[in-house]
This record gives sequence, C-alpha cells and structure tokens, in this order.
Amino acid sequence: KLAASTIIAMIQAAKADGHIDDAERAAILGRVGTLEGAAKAFLETELAAPIDVDRVASLATTPQEAAHLYAASLLAMDPDQAIERAYLAALAQKLGLSPDLVTEIERGVKKA
Repeated sequence: KLAASTIIAMIQAAKADGHIDDAERAAILGRVGTLEGAAKAFLETELAAPIDVDRVASLATTPQEAAHLYAASLLAMDPDQAIERAYLAALAQKLGLSPDLVTEIERGVKKA
C-alpha cells in the first residue's frame, strides 16, 4: 500500500506545473524500476489522472506516512515554480505537517 501511495504522490507532485518533464519521469521510473502487466497499467493510469492533492493527502493514515508522502512528492519535482511551491504548501497543510517538520523534510531531501 505505501509503495503505491508513494508512486501516486510522486506522480501528482510531478504534475503540479501542468506536465511531467523528462527529468521528473526519470525520477519516478528510477524509484519504481521496470514494470510489467498490472503494475505498468497502474503507472500509466496514474500518469493520466488529474492532479488531486486531496487524494494524495487521503493516502496517509499515520503521521509517518504523511511525512513520507511529502518527501516522495518533493523528490519527484524541482519546486522552482510558484505553482509547484503552492502544491507542496497545500499538500503539507492537508497532511497536517507542521512548518518545522516541512523544513526538516526539505533539508533531508536536499541532502539525499
């Protein structure tokens, strides 16, 4: 479940600016590896799905999962545009993450 949620979070974040560029696609595929059958169909369905920050937030059932999904979202994008930063801010708020925790996650992701 967490693996699927992670992929969904990454794809949704990568789409925050309206499209998934080659670097974002590579980041996602690098995390999921080679897929076949149902897994590939799942990935294609998610790539085609509309942006839905509420859906991503609903996937977290614990504070640890919330932090994980935020980190996965951040890994999938380079938040260099206002719309991407707005997506991350909305996601953090909907996940119930404190500003201090968001800063900590962002520091950790930058080091990774």
